[in-house]
Amino acid sequence: MAHWLDELLNEMQKMGMVEGHYALIFKNPHNNVALDIKVFENLKARCLEVAKYPKGSMDYAESLEDIRRQMLFTGFDPWWWTMVNRHGVSAWLLVTVWAWFPGALIGTWVVLKKSRRL
Repeated sequence: MAHWLDELLNEMQKMGMVEGHYALIFKNPHNNVALDIKVFENLKARCLEVAKYPKGSMDYAESLEDIRRQMLFTGFDPWWWTMVNRHGVSAWLLVTVWAWFPGALIGTWVVLKKSRRL
């Protein structure tokens, strides 16, 4: 797991994913990439400590499970980071129109079908 976290941190640095947020408007510590990087670095150090435990021990299993749980609560999402920090508002407008247009077509079709005009 430490190797995986090391690869993740290296790829994040290659992408320039060292600062910014996963949110366009409501920026807070929960969606801050810099804080997620610190969490991943701490988890990597913890994985290296856990590697010293005997593999079949209860401490080893509980520690790995705890590390997995902490990784789930980071809010790490490269797609949202890219949309917010690389593409900005224009991408959000495109996604909004893309999501709205099929719904409008389906809604119109349902209304016309119910009124028997289609």
